[in-house]
Amino acid sequence: MLVKARKQLNNQLLIILKKVIMNEEPKTIGDLKKALLVLISISMNTEKALEDDNHIDFGEGTKIAFSALGLIKVIKEIKPLAIKFKSLTSLEKSELTAWFRKSFDFINDNLEAIIEDIFETLLDMAGLLTVVSQLENK
Repeated sequence: MLVKARKQLNNQLLIILKKVIMNEEPKTIGDLKKALLVLISISMNTEKALEDDNHIDFGEGTKIAFSALGLIKVIKEIKPLAIKFKSLTSLEKSELTAWFRKSFDFINDNLEAIIEDIFETLLDMAGLLTVVSQLENK
């Protein structure tokens, strides 16, 4: 009995260790927001840099580059983030959409509205593709 319990514990520890090493720990909606914030920051910094003269000078480029450093973590965690993105509940999708609309603020309001609509459409499509995939696997 003790040997069996010990084996089960070892197996569970190996699974946890594999998830940590492979960076596959389950992600939360907060993790998605952090990843999206990196992309929002890059795009808003780029738009602001281009606003006045349609060029990016050294200082503006530096600001964009610093905001892009967060992409390293996002890229490392892309698989578990994608899994969470595809498995969002309706409530989480609503929360994420509202948060995105509040956080994303372009100077060009028309472009901002288009990007926000595209984001909402991507959320809907991710859910639809998950359902289709589950139906195909049955």
